[in-house]
Amino acid sequence: MLKKLLLMSTGLLCCSPFVRAQEPAQKWNEFGFWGGYAPFTVQLLGTTSDRQLLDIALRYSRVIKHSGRVQIDYTLDILPVAAMRQPTSTGHEVVYGGGVSPVGFRFDFFPKRRSQTFIAWTAGFVESVRPIPKDVPDATQFNYTFDFIQVGFRRFNADRSRAWMFGYKLQHISNAFRTSVNPGVDENVFFAGYSFFR
Repeated sequence: MLKKLLLMSTGLLCCSPFVRAQEPAQKWNEFGFWGGYAPFTVQLLGTTSDRQLLDIALRYSRVIKHSGRVQIDYTLDILPVAAMRQPTSTGHEVVYGGGVSPVGFRFDFFPKRRSQTFIAWTAGFVESVRPIPKDVPDATQFNYTFDFIQVGFRRFNADRSRAWMFGYKLQHISNAFRTSVNPGVDENVFFAGYSFFR
């Protein structure tokens, strides 16, 4: 009889919700920061080359759709630092600025896993102290930005309250022909970041 009671007690404990490992609760808001560097350019829409770009950004994102295979997030990036190194007649200069990317969407694949891949797109604008990507007459200090594509992966901690992010994006910067001069530049940006979830 004692043996049966012990077996039943063990079985109940094993099936108890307090003993079973629980999936971490879904967290809907992300707060983070990231930095990116573009060591070289390509020419797709832009016509300039030999430009390097450094971005430092703060990020907020919100889950807008969650399923077992794909999670869709809205993202907002605020860039207090956007610095471009560009040629001058006497060498090179670094032009500082900042911006916002208020339109952004990220698709996280297999969101229940601790390691996730993603693709994303963002669009916004940047304002600089002098015209970029060329400081010439009719070039602009205010330029639009958008990503052709953004890919990467994130690694979460066990309770999914923190995550590292690593990725690559091909970003276009131009004034969208608001003047007669629109050189534009396409940057290969490699980035890394860290996020907190609530």
